[in-house]
Amino acid sequence: MRIRIAAILLTLTTVLLWAGGASADGPLTLEGRTASSLTVSWSWSGQTASGWALDWRARGDDEIAAWRGVRKTAAHRRHTISGLDAGTFYIIRIRALDPNDRILAALQGTCATHSAATVNLLLDPRLLRSLTEHLTLELVSSRELCTAGTLTEISWQIAGGTPPYALQVEGSPINADAENIRINCGALSAVEAADEEAALAAKRVTATVTDSRGVRREATIDVARVRALPAPTNVAYVANLENVLVLWDEVLGAGSQSPQSVHPVTRNQLKVSAAVRTRPNRDGSAWSYHVVDKLRHTSLSLEPPPDLRVFSVAAVRHPLELETPNALNWSDEIIYGATKPAQNVTLTSTHDTVTVSWDRQPYAHSQRVELRLFAVGDDVTGPSRRAWVREEPGVSGRHQVTFNRVPANTDLSVAIDMTDPDSWEQTATFHAVRTKPAPAGWTPPARGPQNLRYAVTDGVLEILWDEPFPGAQRHWMVFITDPVTGRSIGERAGVGSWTLSPWIGVAPATRYQATVIHIDLAGRQATIDIVTPPTPRPDESSSPTP
Repeated sequence: MRIRIAAILLTLTTVLLWAGGASADGPLTLEGRTASSLTVSWSWSGQTASGWALDWRARGDDEIAAWRGVRKTAAHRRHTISGLDAGTFYIIRIRALDPNDRILAALQGTCATHSAATVNLLLDPRLLRSLTEHLTLELVSSRELCTAGTLTEISWQIAGGTPPYALQVEGSPINADAENIRINCGALSAVEAADEEAALAAKRVTATVTDSRGVRREATIDVARVRALPAPTNVAYVANLENVLVLWDEVLGAGSQSPQSVHPVTRNQLKVSAAVRTRPNRDGSAWSYHVVDKLRHTSLSLEPPPDLRVFSVAAVRHPLELETPNALNWSDEIIYGATKPAQNVTLTSTHDTVTVSWDRQPYAHSQRVELRLFAVGDDVTGPSRRAWVREEPGVSGRHQVTFNRVPANTDLSVAIDMTDPDSWEQTATFHAVRTKPAPAGWTPPARGPQNLRYAVTDGVLEILWDEPFPGAQRHWMVFITDPVTGRSIGERAGVGSWTLSPWIGVAPATRYQATVIHIDLAGRQATIDIVTPPTPRPDESSSPTP
């Protein structure tokens, strides 16, 4: 049978191109054509577009200058392209634009105008099939590196042909209209798992699509399969009544894979670098999992449990690995619990020592305990001594700390603080103690700054002093005052000296007073008159005069 055809109109491809993580639905639709025009329309359900850029060029003319185009407002999704050549295929591209003219996504298709002349053709089914099939299938994986035993998302792009489509992935029928499927990347062989220098083992994924006319296409994609990241090291925690902070060293490669995916859920997830799992103390209960996002690579805050629990940590490359936690390498389990106030505290004293002891907390892993000793009535910023005691996991028994050179015959108070070093949360207990009277003939130790002096070298003034005894707490305050007006010029905390070169508010060649205070239980101070150095003339050398 012969039929008369004025033109052959083909919509050969309709391809969705991704840009900016947006999504679109519906193909580029040809609504009408003549020998010199094509009328197209399109649909869009992604991020709100502020306008459209519609471009076209003849197929085969690859020069950039060959593109012609118009701009359309956001409300217009239909356009007639006129002034075209008859019987010619055109590539038509429509791009969605944001308010700053950045491209959100694009639709592209190829179609033809009517021929200017009529032709008589014998409609050969094989010719029709060759002109209309052009069925294509493309596969995309959400992961560049797939950890062995974990998941990756496989998505597809089907273009051309005649819908509906029958799709199979890995031999299983799949809804062609779905967004993606998740498949397991599979295990490594014993050789691959043992050889640290082995090349990346590829997981090959195969898919086939068949359209309603029976045209069939096959596509494959190779996904690199790698060993799981090693378990984190130096895993520990600190705790108080309000918080448990889990800590570990950074693992190279953790959080290295972008969570961007064709899947709308994981596309917006934060980058995940680790997971922490917890459960009651070794009783076989199910694990609870906690995600560590990109803002905190090596720490995680947990609520303190009412009883003892265990936790372990695993490094994660990609959010999908959280769905197969048994494929990850987990650190050894550590028992943890909330910090409690110091238990069974005892205090003993002599005329110049105070000894404090209390029970350890075997599960207060890496918990620091701070002791402060200060005179009754003083606040915590007053004269004090401090000592730090580190808990050791699983070690029972008692702590003991002795303070020496304590004032004799004095009422004192001891505060034992279970302190989280990363917060101000504290669990403190306070205990009163009085030192004994000094024995006859006892010589009190030196107190306060010793041998207070100053020196001027090369135009620089330096205030110096000696500690009252070896091991004295190195905490000092220095004050500069005007002896005439009594006005304070400045102050600074120091650990043995203070250099002024120069100091704002201190005039050259002027007399001042310097007061140095030792911040200690028996705080003492010393004062000295000083004269600031003169301002050197511009032509004077900074070297000392011979």
